[in-house]
Amino acid sequence: MGVGEVRWAPLQADDAVRVRALLTASEQFDRAGPRILHGWRHQLAPIGDEQTDTLAARTADGRLVALGWVSARPYDDPPRRVFLAGTVHPDYRGRGLGRRVLDWQLDAARRWQREIGGDPITVVASTAPLPDVHALLSCTGFERERVFAELSLPLPRDEGPGPNPAIAGATLVAFSADRAEEVRVVLNTAFAEHWGTRVLQTEPWQAVLGSETFRPAWSRLALDGEDRVVGFVLNSAAPHPTYGRVGWTDQLGVLPRWRGRGLGAALMRDSLDVFEAKGLALAGLGLDTQNPFGAPALYASLGYRPGFDVHLFTRTEPALAPPGSR
Repeated sequence: MGVGEVRWAPLQADDAVRVRALLTASEQFDRAGPRILHGWRHQLAPIGDEQTDTLAARTADGRLVALGWVSARPYDDPPRRVFLAGTVHPDYRGRGLGRRVLDWQLDAARRWQREIGGDPITVVASTAPLPDVHALLSCTGFERERVFAELSLPLPRDEGPGPNPAIAGATLVAFSADRAEEVRVVLNTAFAEHWGTRVLQTEPWQAVLGSETFRPAWSRLALDGEDRVVGFVLNSAAPHPTYGRVGWTDQLGVLPRWRGRGLGAALMRDSLDVFEAKGLALAGLGLDTQNPFGAPALYASLGYRPGFDVHLFTRTEPALAPPGSR
């Protein structure tokens, strides 16, 4: 079957089972983590800050054999970003479907660019470490920018939950909605020096908090002696094809002046205690492999081990000429 023998259309409301079948087949064939193809939700792109568009290829019997999606970030500081991801069923690769998906994604990014006034945008593609996909991205003007690792930790831990060492001057409490705005401000401060960080605005932050996967009761805040938030860990119940759900750490942040005191480790240990109490079999998180703030050593000390890589490629789209100009 060639490219022209499949039907292309956006996803439909009843496509959930078909999408899951396609993603599972691709993940198993590529030995890629489920977070990659379900949309890499790394700490630079909160899931609430998006406008998503999709395109899928179907066979005559309705089976999905290719899928791509585009998630625009309307609240970004300039240049605004557009994130791309997708896959082709292993049995249908080498037939031009992936190139068709990528061409559509780039056209969709340009359309969105026109809608927001034509200012420059950055297009970010996330993919597993697949040579064919990397070659396709490279030949269409993308450059590899960053590698993120998906880390996991089987639960319960061998040593089980234990006393969490006290951190002088700090108290750990459960996340509470009345502190949400304070946490947003602290989050922006804590991540200000991280690669690719953009200010998290109020509207997408509220969408993050309202996500069906976010678990405020599993999340923790660190308060100083004056009852101010100085650190946080935000956790969610991430869907997983094998484990059902995973205790996923979306964000761990500590204000610069509080770093080096063990506060990040204390927040993570508290999170793992909660995951175990909920009966979860796996904890996971995403890590920038070039993180300069000690995160790789912290997670390794807690028992997290690398599983899969997510490669980020970027391409800059220059400003569009105003309508009617030459």
